[in-house]
This record gives sequence, C-alpha cells and structure tokens, in this order.
Amino acid sequence: MLHVNALALGAGNAVSEESQLKYGALNSVILPYFLLNDILLGQVLGDEELGKEKSELTDVLDGLSEKTGTGLFTEFTDKLRLEITDVAVDGSRTLLRKQLNEFLNRQQTLS
Repeated sequence: MLHVNALALGAGNAVSEESQLKYGALNSVILPYFLLNDILLGQVLGDEELGKEKSELTDVLDGLSEKTGTGLFTEFTDKLRLEITDVAVDGSRTLLRKQLNEFLNRQQTLS
C-alpha cells in the first residue's frame, strides 16, 4: 500500500518536478526494503522460493546502483549472493537501510 501511495503522490500534475523526483526516489527505496522483508518472512515460514526473491532483490539493487553510476549496493548484493542459507536479519536490515539512505541522499544532491 505504501508503494502504491508513493507512486500516486509522484504522478499528480499539481506536484512540482522536484517533488516528483523525490517521490520517485522514495518509490525506488520502498520496493527493495519490502523485498528484504519478504525474504526474511519466508525464512521464518520455510518458503522454498527464496532463491527467486533473493535474485529479484539483487536485480532491483543492481538497477539502483546503475542509476547512481556507483557500486552503492555492491556490499549488500555480494552478501546476498553469498548467503547460501538464511540472511541475517539484523545485519541485513541495518546494511540495506544505510545504503538506501545513502541512495536517497545522492538523489537529492542530483536534483
């Protein structure tokens, strides 16, 4: 729902171009965080499709790294690719949150 609302906020004609860029950046960081939470929940429930979700999260983060022209999420995606079993809950959330905040800060600097 948050993801849909962020999309809707940025799509209005009455919103300035600067605000639309900020909403676009917000939308970009919501999806990977939701994907991580899905992975973590899947671990708890014993979901066998986690490889697919990990791959999707890696693809999304690689796309964001390309958007900034940096390897911003390399540390997280390398860790995700190496996690053969479960992803560490606290460490993963902390690292992804830090990198997503850095992404948002870079997007604000660019606009």
